Amino acid sequence: MNSVTIENYRCFRSRQTARLAPLTLLVGENSTGKTAFMAMIRALRNAAFGYRTPDFREPPYDLGSFGEVVYGDSRQSEQPAFFSASFEDRDSDYGESPVEFSVKFGERDGFPYPTRREFSQDSAWFALDDRLESFVEMGVGVRL
Repeated sequence: MNSVTIENYRCFRSRQTARLAPLTLLVGENSTGKTAFMAMIRALRNAAFGYRTPDFREPPYDLGSFGEVVYGDSRQSEQPAFFSASFEDRDSDYGESPVEFSVKFGERDGFPYPTRREFSQDSAWFALDDRLESFVEMGVGVRL
């Protein structure tokens, strides 16, 4: 992974991207998102390459229920219905072009669940909608 982008997740309300290097240090005050960021890296890897649903309660990152994981502001009457994350991998084994993966998490049985996953490389892409439990889109060309 060369970069990770997060939105509506824990303390990351707006879309934020972090570049990753062979050695990346996370430094900050308590409650600034270091653990949440590490948990998301694991969740992204599991969602993209794993054979199981990412679990935000799995040790050592027990982040709780969907309501505790999705961005929340006590001044808001409603929380967002989803949170999302993506990564770009420029050093993949799948050719010279970067591979991009994104996942959108909704709520299922009170916990985060990946409802949509998208992979792309060059001008080819495909998407899976897990609520429909089926392949939904695939294309080659410019996406609008």
